[in-house]
Amino acid sequence: MLISTDALELNMQMINTASIQGMSDGELTPEHMVSYGKAAGMQYNVIAVGRDLTPSSMMMMNSFIAGARSVGSDILDIGVIPPMVMPFCKENQRCNVIFGNPEDRGRVGGITFYNTDGRLFTASQMEQIDRQIQTMKSVTNEHNIGNYDVISGTLEDYRRSIVNDSDDVDCEISIDCASGPCSLIAPSILTDLGADVTTLNCQMDGRSPGRELPPDEINLRLLMKSAKINTDGIGVAFNGDGTRIAAIDEGSRYISGSNLLAIMMRYLKPKTVVVPINTPMVVSDMLKCNVIYSPLSKQSLAEMTKDKEADIGGSDDGTFIFPSTSYCSDGIMAAITLGKMASESMICDMVDEIPKYYSAKGFVRHYESREHLSKKLSDNLYSLEYDKISDCDGWRVEFNDGWLLVRFSDYDRAVDILAEGRDKAYTVSLLEMGKEIVSSSLMTIGR
Repeated sequence: MLISTDALELNMQMINTASIQGMSDGELTPEHMVSYGKAAGMQYNVIAVGRDLTPSSMMMMNSFIAGARSVGSDILDIGVIPPMVMPFCKENQRCNVIFGNPEDRGRVGGITFYNTDGRLFTASQMEQIDRQIQTMKSVTNEHNIGNYDVISGTLEDYRRSIVNDSDDVDCEISIDCASGPCSLIAPSILTDLGADVTTLNCQMDGRSPGRELPPDEINLRLLMKSAKINTDGIGVAFNGDGTRIAAIDEGSRYISGSNLLAIMMRYLKPKTVVVPINTPMVVSDMLKCNVIYSPLSKQSLAEMTKDKEADIGGSDDGTFIFPSTSYCSDGIMAAITLGKMASESMICDMVDEIPKYYSAKGFVRHYESREHLSKKLSDNLYSLEYDKISDCDGWRVEFNDGWLLVRFSDYDRAVDILAEGRDKAYTVSLLEMGKEIVSSSLMTIGR
């Protein structure tokens, strides 16, 4: 039986498999952290660690350190630090690990693995960690305990590098650091570059008393008010660890993620960009460059940005990767870029110039083999008359006035369908065409 509807909210968000989250008294206990420490320590002989202000992050980090040192791995403790600063620690470490949860400072903690150039661990790297946990023995060599060193100066190295390599910022800007690690450095960097900075939630506080951590429109009312008070000022808000941003224009209006991505990319004038396969068409419409689509994972975005030697990578959730700095998503660099833009032109005018688009989404349930259905879908989609097709994570089929994305759901036995176009009726017709292609593919399996 086939069921098709538009009522279900499709989950097509960027996923991060390098981050493990859970309750410190349940899914992610100190005992788990000891095991992760041992597994990582058996593969990487020098590990740099840092943390945010999540209440459990210190406990989790210490447990991980105990496990890693017990198998002979040396630990470099950088302290409270945002992830984009970690690549500036040049102490011959083999991987970087951050403890905390950028979206929740309650009881939910987390651990995230990074390569030394800022890229998140790939799925295969995380699988190696998991396999190591399953096969390792609970043995500690007391004659081969790893060293522990506290490393200072990494924040200053990042600050100096960014300030030296950036142009002046001449605008009023309100910054909301969500009381997280970016409070240590973001306001001072923008001030050093010449911006007139107003700070909100820039006191270090693990409770995040000023607002909920996700930089969504509903959580940024105070920032919008601050931007309104500062005539012609803009606002920038970070998530908990500074790897994502949201922005407010001079009219105190929240800028949608897709519009922010589009105007930032247009301003930077890159030759090649990498964006997720579900990126709205406003980005490709506003750019006259090589747009490369990546799968819907934060790992893939960074990996492809590096592999394709792209000038920038980004997504409409506020993620921006600047390869000239590192391959870690860097909200501070994004805030500097937005400040430069506001120094030269009105951000609100850039947003107002963006044309209107329409989107529609749905799904079709299936109970067939994904392998067999995938082949049928590929054949049917490639038989269409299209301008461009990308198949890195599902199939994005682009036409002159819109595009269609067909991909397997991450969580259900369903095929998700997303359509976007310049005309509402045309967008609906694209969605219906996608549903029909999936349904007909299901009916012809085995024929």
